Amino acid sequence: MRAVNYLVAAAGALITATSVMGAVVAQIEVIASDDSGVVGSHVWTTTVGADGSYSWGPGSPGYSPVTFSNGSFVESVSFGWIHDPQVTSSFNVTSGITQTTFTINSALLSFDPIASPIGVASAFIGVTNSSFGGNTGSITLNGLHAGGAIFAARANGNVDTFANLIAGPGTVAVAPGLSVSYVGANPSSPGYDIVPFAASDMQSQFKFSLSSFDSASGTSTYEIIPAPGAAALLGLGGLVALRRRRS
Repeated sequence: MRAVNYLVAAAGALITATSVMGAVVAQIEVIASDDSGVVGSHVWTTTVGADGSYSWGPGSPGYSPVTFSNGSFVESVSFGWIHDPQVTSSFNVTSGITQTTFTINSALLSFDPIASPIGVASAFIGVTNSSFGGNTGSITLNGLHAGGAIFAARANGNVDTFANLIAGPGTVAVAPGLSVSYVGANPSSPGYDIVPFAASDMQSQFKFSLSSFDSASGTSTYEIIPAPGAAALLGLGGLVALRRRRS
């Protein structure tokens, strides 16, 4: 196993560096905005070991949804990180009285540079049409990453992009109280693809605009590892079986 140093934080602020066996400060951040600007943000923080996870939602001690100034709110979040390295995230949010943009940043994980990485990324988002407000016959879901993508898997201070996933559908007809869902993954998923740059950190981000009063939930997984010497013989798609034998 590689010796890895960790630095995990919300976007923009590097907080705590430790060795594999030490404690790590990890954060996930949700930012909401509308045409008037940012209407609120919240960071969930935990301190655990070098590998870990965190969940907040109904049933958590002292639980109460986090509400922003336009009435949008966050019902739950969870996130995780492991030293392979990998980051995961999930969320459940509801738009306010105005169409709301949500930005959900996963933990930012830093590690010893990987010169020739390969990666795998997948994301899911489901949207439920409100039955009591807004346009009750449709939902609007716009992705705000390059190409209209809802999800981005990035590295190196969010400068380099491994994958942009899930093209926002725009406005689609959805009956009140019903849901639609969308998924995306790198081309070789569940196998790995070549990451076209060296990497020393990683972070994923959902960023989308959601019609008023409607709700969205999502999950994601993003992993990069050094390319093994057997990749040329096995093909990147065959690395799933190789990885399972290693674990």
